[in-house]
Amino acid sequence: PVAGGSWSFSTVALPTVATRAPASGASGVALTTAVTAVLSAAPPTGTPGLALSGPAGPVAGTSTWDAATRTVTFTPSSALGYATAYAAAVSLGGQTLSGGEWSFTTVSLPTVSTRSPASSATGVSPVATVSAVLAAVPPVGTPTLTLTGPAGAAVPGTSGWNASTRTVTFTPSSALAYATSYSAAASLGGQALSGGAWSFTTAALPTISTRTPASAASNVSPATTVSAVLSAVPPAGTPSLQLAGPTGAAVPGTSAWNAATRTVTFTPSSALAYASGYLATVGIGAQTLPSGTWNFTTVAVPSVSSRTPASGAGGVSTATTVTAVLAATP
Repeated sequence: PVAGGSWSFSTVALPTVATRAPASGASGVALTTAVTAVLSAAPPTGTPGLALSGPAGPVAGTSTWDAATRTVTFTPSSALGYATAYAAAVSLGGQTLSGGEWSFTTVSLPTVSTRSPASSATGVSPVATVSAVLAAVPPVGTPTLTLTGPAGAAVPGTSGWNASTRTVTFTPSSALAYATSYSAAASLGGQALSGGAWSFTTAALPTISTRTPASAASNVSPATTVSAVLSAVPPAGTPSLQLAGPTGAAVPGTSAWNAATRTVTFTPSSALAYASGYLATVGIGAQTLPSGTWNFTTVAVPSVSSRTPASGAGGVSTATTVTAVLAATP
């Protein structure tokens, strides 16, 4: 080797991170925040980058470098998650800068302050609107409210949000079922709100106070109208009365409801059959009312008490009129 032809040297040190935003260990950070770091010096070569990762891994977004302000910025593609810890890292050419790793936590989800119906409420009207008032308006996202019935089946309906009253509302597409437990859940961006899960039970069905014909009645006229008086006017739905015959087949006819008298009536399209058993059923929607089923039997066919000419008579005039007297008027 040539004398004096070998020597060594060191490259310039990486710049360090002077300031960070959000600050290291910060909490309550806005979900739409841009993450930035200011370097101690502009690197003579290369472009600093800033990356962000959350519980599920890298966060999608864009890193930009402003040499004039020595600032590297990471802008997420979408809002960050509530109450979530994130880790930021500044690097240059694959090397992490000193002071360039830190973490912060985003703002907590708003809580639910009041619920309607109240948690564990009973006797709730089937036409009630379900709502929850939040403790604060969320800075990002739209709160939603869902309702599930027995076996966890989702109740069809619409969720609405009113920021001025901080109220999220669920309006069912149709009346809820009577005497049924429902569970409500308020959420934001797929995250359940604290205090936002509760249940309630709807009002019991009205009962039957009187029936015509009476339960187990016999000798009922085939021309009868069947009716039932309810203990109360139901808050939702229209009571109906159906009649089934001896084979279980539905009897053709019309059901009518009179709220003023609390009476539901079934009028057969034609006279019932003699000496036949019938089953009456009162319901609202698909639900049968308590004690809302009963049966009765129509009157037997009247017998013949006398005949003219008499049975077995002989020598009867060809001009005679044939008659029969019934034991009772049908």
